[in-house]
Amino acid sequence: MQRLETIRPVKGLTRRSLKGFTLLEVLVVIAIIGILATIGVGGMQTLIANSTVKGQVLSVSAFFDQASAHARAQNTLIGFSMNVVGDAIVFHPDSTCAAAGDTLKLDSRTTIVSAAPAGLPTQFTSITNWGTGTCIRFKPMQRIGMNPLADSGYIHIKSISVDAAHGLVGKVSNENRALTFVSKDGGTGWESQ
Repeated sequence: MQRLETIRPVKGLTRRSLKGFTLLEVLVVIAIIGILATIGVGGMQTLIANSTVKGQVLSVSAFFDQASAHARAQNTLIGFSMNVVGDAIVFHPDSTCAAAGDTLKLDSRTTIVSAAPAGLPTQFTSITNWGTGTCIRFKPMQRIGMNPLADSGYIHIKSISVDAAHGLVGKVSNENRALTFVSKDGGTGWESQ
C-alpha cells in the first residue's frame, strides 16, 4: 500500500494569506470609492453648471451685439422682448416689440430670472431687471456700439441645477457695449467676462 504524503505549507505563507481579502476589507474599499465618487460628481456638476451659465451669458451678449449692428445698418430703433416663460429672448425689428423676429432660446439647464441676485455689480445697482417681459430698445448712433441713451437694464440668467451659478448681461447708459458678469457663489461675487 502506498502512503499519501501530506502537503506542507510553503515557508512564510500562512493560512490567512492563501484565502484573499475578507469581506470587511472589500466593503471598506467600496465605501471609500463611493465617497470619492460622490465628491467628484458634485464638483463636476458645479463645473458644468458654471460653464453653461457662462456660455449663455456670452450668447446673449452676442445676440445684443447682433441687434445693435442691425440697428446701425437699418438706421432704426430696434427692440427686444423676453417671453414670459423665461427661456428665450426674441429680437423684434421694430420699436414696439410687436413684429416677429429671431429667437435666442436658452439652454434647458438655465433660465431667465425676474428676481435680482443676492448682490449686483456696481454698474447694475440702479438699473432694472429685464427678465419680466419688458421691451428693450436700442437705437442707432453715429459711433460704433449701442446708444448710451437707450434703455438700461440687465438680464439675470441662473442655472436650474446648481443655485450658485448666476450670470448677468446688461446695458448701462454710459457704456456702448453689453456688460457681462458671472458668479459662482450665488450672486455675491461677480467676475467680468
